[in-house]
Amino acid sequence: MLSLPRGTFQGNHNVPLSSADWETPHAVERLAFRGGASLFLGAIPYSDNWKKLAEFHSAAAKVITKIEESNLPPLHRAALVERLEDVLRTAQVADCVPLGLDDDRHMVTVAGARSGKGRSSIIPNLCLYPGSVVVLDPKGENASLTAARRGPGDEWTEGMGQDVYVLDPFGVADVPDALRAGLNPLSLLDADSPLVVDDAALLAEGLVVSHDPRDSHWDETARNFVKGLILHLITTRKNPTLFDFRDFLMQGDRAGWNAACAEDPDFKEDCPTPFWYLLDTMRRNEALNGVIAGAGESLAGTGQNERGSILSTARRNTAFLDTLGPRFRDTLSGAGATFRPDILKEAEKGATIYLCLPAERMGTHGRWLRLMIGIFLERMQRNLKPPACGAPVLFLLEEFFTLGPMPAIEKAAGYAAGFGVKLWAILQDLNQLKSLYPSNWQTFLANAGIVQIFGASDRETLEYASKSLGEFEVVRVVASQSENRNEGYGEPAPADVMGRMVGGLFSRDYKASAAQLVVHSVADKQSRTGSASQSMNASEGLHTVPLLRPDEIALQFSRESGASLLLIKGRRPVWCLRINYDTSPWFAGLFTPLPDYRKDSEKGLVPWPLWQRPAEPFRGPANAFNALVRECGMD
Repeated sequence: MLSLPRGTFQGNHNVPLSSADWETPHAVERLAFRGGASLFLGAIPYSDNWKKLAEFHSAAAKVITKIEESNLPPLHRAALVERLEDVLRTAQVADCVPLGLDDDRHMVTVAGARSGKGRSSIIPNLCLYPGSVVVLDPKGENASLTAARRGPGDEWTEGMGQDVYVLDPFGVADVPDALRAGLNPLSLLDADSPLVVDDAALLAEGLVVSHDPRDSHWDETARNFVKGLILHLITTRKNPTLFDFRDFLMQGDRAGWNAACAEDPDFKEDCPTPFWYLLDTMRRNEALNGVIAGAGESLAGTGQNERGSILSTARRNTAFLDTLGPRFRDTLSGAGATFRPDILKEAEKGATIYLCLPAERMGTHGRWLRLMIGIFLERMQRNLKPPACGAPVLFLLEEFFTLGPMPAIEKAAGYAAGFGVKLWAILQDLNQLKSLYPSNWQTFLANAGIVQIFGASDRETLEYASKSLGEFEVVRVVASQSENRNEGYGEPAPADVMGRMVGGLFSRDYKASAAQLVVHSVADKQSRTGSASQSMNASEGLHTVPLLRPDEIALQFSRESGASLLLIKGRRPVWCLRINYDTSPWFAGLFTPLPDYRKDSEKGLVPWPLWQRPAEPFRGPANAFNALVRECGMD
């Protein structure tokens, strides 16, 4: 539809001051979910249902008023109101248009903690999205619920036939062992590749996190040595792992030093420790045009205190590799099912990789996630071919903040879409994004095709949303009332006073006593005059106000409201209902129930077709409403 800027062809007269508005229901229906590469966003009632829902809400509001004014105990009243609100939400989603967006730009979701982003956003898309996905899975629930669905299927769900790899170093996901996998990052480095130095630098960047950009010396020098040590290992050892790297970083080349000491008893005098032996062998390693030798020489040539600080930085950042346990070491060593990251683009049906890490390990082992995400992003951008499955490779980054600042993601936000990659950053508030990328945080929002907001309560997010909605005109009638009173007092002429007195004495009805006569004469020595006027005016004033203020956004899109705000590029803002996978018939039979719910879950369910409308959608909510009214004794 043709949409011209405000004031175009209208001159300077009668031009609206502001023109913000909500997308109409008919316009929102054009965002209908069409499958393919679309992301599922939620739903909106069909246009012909809005009148019925308005009547339903009006009737419910009257019942709520009666409940609140009743003499029932407070807890009983609260329980009845909550049940009635549940009935209203059920009516809202009873007959809806599923919404989606097929856009090659990124997506940002801002939702507070425990606001339901997994139930209404993440899981529904993992059940439907046909392309390859890299899933950052903090608790392992995403894999537990959808790994079988995206892969071979199981007794609860039909599979999509993708290649599925669950990297779960702490065993938090409940998935078949056949889906568990491992990846040794060092195995991806090819010493004969012209890009091997850059690849090693990428690993070093993932391992060593920058803490203070204003004082990056220690981080940068530590990364340089880590890069050199990794290159030294892949050019001198067979199939090295990150655990070999950690041993060399902490102890040096102990095996080589022991062998040299055994061969020459005087060797200790020239090389007193295994770590000095490591630096010496690195300095003599001529591979890769002297990059390794330069890293060894650089560290060996620093002063003792500076060298200690550099090593301390490198060792502190890789301390997570000391974790014991066979599953952890197998995952990071490449045991189990193995794969190449290129499969994300090459698999005809797509591939899904889950990176699982328990919440309590995020602070200590988040570097492993950084490492994996950096590797996968780099491989996707290196392969210029579009994904074989026809949909962009989706990087679903839940708990985005835990990754810390990553230059690879910062760059990908600007141009990765051109390489067939789609980022979906999920945040709890915009302050998290600003703290990660203080100077470029708006890049994520500017390059996102859609920003989804719900369950937010912080000022930064609410103010951003309010400003993004824009302003509109309102007409306010201002009524004014004025009243004027004037009073005056004066001394009358003597003749006037005497005239009134004489007239009073000789009138037929005069019956006053002498005292009354005196009072009357004294009072009449003054005269009083007065006037009063009253006027009322009404005038219309034109004002511009935000479409929604921050406090209104917090209320209208709270966790309890069941709605989300969609800011879609090129469209007016959209009010959208959130659809929970575990209560919607659209997703029945498309996920594996969590272990605690499997006993009561029915197998062999078939999802309700997205575009098939129910015959009597409001019968159930109406019956529940009438039953509740009878229970309250208000029928």
